[in-house]
Amino acid sequence: MTHFSSLLKKNPRIGTKYTLLQLVNTGARGAVFKGEDDNGGSVAIKILLDSKAGTFDEEKRHFLAGSTLCLGLEHPNLVKTLDCGEDTQWGPFQVMEYLRGSSLSSRLKGKETLPEKTILAIGSQLAMVIDYIHGMGMLHGDIKPENLFLSVDGESFTVKLMDFLPKRRLKDWMDLDLTPEYLAPEIFAGKQPGPALDHFALGVLLFEITFGKLPSFRNNGSLAIPREKATTSEELIKILRGLLSFKPQRRAETLAQLVLKHFSNESALADDEVSEKIEFHPKPSSTVSHFSHYLQNLKLAMIDSDPLPRLLISKTGRILFKNETASHLLGNEKEWDYFGKSPLAFSVPLLLSDIQDAFELVKVTSRTVLLDETPTTCWTVPIVMEGEVAAVQIILSYSQPL
Repeated sequence: MTHFSSLLKKNPRIGTKYTLLQLVNTGARGAVFKGEDDNGGSVAIKILLDSKAGTFDEEKRHFLAGSTLCLGLEHPNLVKTLDCGEDTQWGPFQVMEYLRGSSLSSRLKGKETLPEKTILAIGSQLAMVIDYIHGMGMLHGDIKPENLFLSVDGESFTVKLMDFLPKRRLKDWMDLDLTPEYLAPEIFAGKQPGPALDHFALGVLLFEITFGKLPSFRNNGSLAIPREKATTSEELIKILRGLLSFKPQRRAETLAQLVLKHFSNESALADDEVSEKIEFHPKPSSTVSHFSHYLQNLKLAMIDSDPLPRLLISKTGRILFKNETASHLLGNEKEWDYFGKSPLAFSVPLLLSDIQDAFELVKVTSRTVLLDETPTTCWTVPIVMEGEVAAVQIILSYSQPL
């Protein structure tokens, strides 16, 4: 702490456009500061600490490579990376959005009891961001209360997953000072980590905030449910058993069910300064209603236009549906289950921003491109259900626009 104080007084500048204001937290691998950019905007700045002699160069390369990769990631439940670099005085750093609220670990330390509705809401939001990360071909690897932040905006909150630096090798996990209780059993057996690693950690997290302690298992590997909390619903128990299964495939199936689940529009989790209930679902944009009549006609058009390639994309980028023509165009390989990995995304990269606009702005977009030297109109259309954009449809037209 004294070391940082002297450095702050000497030179609080880091990079070319940031100023460190105060130390927020320190850990074994890094220190986090509150800072501001040259426009006066608040930011969080993480600095990598040289904690192990002889390994810092490798840690630095991994830190900067992961931070750079994070610049291209964007999800409402993932802390956004704004910038990264290496400073001559402070060393490698990562600039992130500044969050207001509190960490989940601080709430647990305060012995705060969360309603089951809130626990399910937290699980649902985390399942969505985990699915997104896996869809980008990466893992988080360190999901636990200390890395979760409840970002408060007025009367609503969003769960934010922090401390995400993509790790690709088994050695990356085994070398870090991770909480062993959150690691999947296959990691201790020396197996290469996969998506089920994060599924298991989510199960441990939800168990802990449900029962106030870490899970335990019987000799046969089955999950032991504490008797003192008999009011826990069968729905939540089923989710916990699935995520904490020793069978990775069952964990994946449970996470998929959690992603598709729709929870209540209100949560009883209150911020320290807010006593009333907090909504955890964003209110739908008023723009949605302007497209209702158009979308009804679009459903009829779908019936009459089966020869056109059509895809249905989820908020995480997963291809929920593709008709026979689209399957012929894209192929049926499993690695193309996510639109971002499909040949169409590589041929027309602007479609990725069109999909984002459809979800965020409820915007219908069309653009004409050349596919196999054929002029093709690509339509990106938001599908609205119950006042929210539930999915986005992509339609390819080889003739005149619809």
